[in-house]
Amino acid sequence: DHPGDRAHLGDAVFLRGVCNEALRLHSNVTALARRATGDITLSSGRVFPSGERIAVNIVEANRDPDAFGADAARFNPWREVPEGVRPYGLVFGAGRHVCIGLPLTTTVSGKPAAEGRSDRAMLKVVRALIDAGVELDPEREPRYVPTAEEVYASLPVVLRTR
Repeated sequence: DHPGDRAHLGDAVFLRGVCNEALRLHSNVTALARRATGDITLSSGRVFPSGERIAVNIVEANRDPDAFGADAARFNPWREVPEGVRPYGLVFGAGRHVCIGLPLTTTVSGKPAAEGRSDRAMLKVVRALIDAGVELDPEREPRYVPTAEEVYASLPVVLRTR
């Protein structure tokens, strides 16, 4: 959809944005469930008494315009997020229950490598696919699983080594 972005396929900052957006918009987890360990009052005034079960809808949270801008539901690898907002959203959870795979998958902070962070697995895979000339298969259409999560049942590609 954005042919002008092809010129940036070798740019690590752009590819990190691609990875973050893919994670944010296509989470493999739809909700996080927790139990309140004490009475909690949100900034909205809503109260959760100790012991109540709470679920966070990750799909909706990762598309929150207050956190990700007016185009939060759109894929935008150039997205800039406010301080304190994870560029990949809540896909890895947060706090002491954060997914152990976070530092293996993406940069912990989402900051560019110029700050000394090494490339992580997801960026290495994306780069390998680009180097292999990955393209959508023109003969077979992608198919979604019929759920709210927008998960692919199949995403046929071809590799055209450069």
